[in-house]
Amino acid sequence: MIKSMTGFGRGSAEGDHVKATVEIRAVNNRHLDVHVRLPQELASMEIAIKKQVAAALKRGRVDATIGLERATTSSYSVNREAVRSYLDALKVLKDEFGFSGDVPAEAVLRLPGILQSGSETAGTESDVALVVTEALTAALVELVAMRAVEGAELAAEM
Repeated sequence: MIKSMTGFGRGSAEGDHVKATVEIRAVNNRHLDVHVRLPQELASMEIAIKKQVAAALKRGRVDATIGLERATTSSYSVNREAVRSYLDALKVLKDEFGFSGDVPAEAVLRLPGILQSGSETAGTESDVALVVTEALTAALVELVAMRAVEGAELAAEM
C-alpha cells in the first residue's frame, strides 16, 4: 500500500484537572525529522514524544505542537520587598530631582514583580504524561490514517 508523505492529525485527551491537545503535521522528507513545540513544563517529555513519533512514522518532516491546560486555583500575594524598592526609587526621584505628586495604588500594582501568583496547579506529573501520551497517540492515528487515504488516492491516479 502506498502512503502519502503529507498529513495532519489532531488529538486531545483529558485527565483529572488536565487537558492536552496535540497537532501533528507531516510533509515529505527523505528521513524522519521530528520537531516538537511544547510548554516549558513538558520539556522533560520531549525525547519520549520523539520516540513515540518515530515508532509510528518512518519518514517525513514532522512538526508536533503540544498544548496543555490545567485547572488552577489562583491566589496572589504582594511582594513587599519590591514595593519598598519602587517606593525608595520614587523618594529619590522626589528628593533629588524635584518630582512631585502621589502614586496611586493601582499604578504600583501594575509594576512588574509586585504581585506574586500563588496558584495551586492540579494534576501530578504522571497524570500529565499519561494525558499527553493519549493525545499524541490519537493525533498519530489520525495522521497515519490521512496518509493512507491520500496514498490510496495517489495509487488510483497512477
